[in-house]
Amino acid sequence: MPPRDPETVTFMSLLDKDPHDRLEQVEQEIVGLQPEDLISRGLDALTKGDSLYALVCLERAARDISTPELLSNLGFCLAKERAQFERAIELCSKAIEQQPASTTFYLNLGRVHLMTGNKKLAIETYQEGLRHGDDPRIREDLQLMGIRRRPLLKKLDREHPLNRSLGYLLRKRPPKK
Repeated sequence: MPPRDPETVTFMSLLDKDPHDRLEQVEQEIVGLQPEDLISRGLDALTKGDSLYALVCLERAARDISTPELLSNLGFCLAKERAQFERAIELCSKAIEQQPASTTFYLNLGRVHLMTGNKKLAIETYQEGLRHGDDPRIREDLQLMGIRRRPLLKKLDREHPLNRSLGYLLRKRPPKK
């Protein structure tokens, strides 16, 4: 039998774990922590990609305090881990109402919209966030989505032969020196 590569072994060991066991483990780890510590741990876990740990920490902290940062990140975690999209959109929108200049809140709301399958609303949310400041994470998400430029002749449909031809010609020409 050929030896297994480390990635396969790690993946297989993840399949053996019951998510409920992990949830209990996280709950035990955070018992007795102050809300500020819970938020700090939750945000740290979120940056590392552990949205389950972040969700547990942020939910526990939300019992005692409410900040726009907490609401926005909790909303994202609820959407990702529990598919509670309506509640997630509500929390992210409330965070934006309280602190409209934070691009991170638009990033979270845009990602929630993507999870619901509403790409158009996600793009609008991202673009609104970029109006409040440049955020490389929003730009990266937009790039990954394959955002197209506006049609050259705005009065004509994107698929009109003139828009398509002009777009093709301008895309193929050499850059100006």
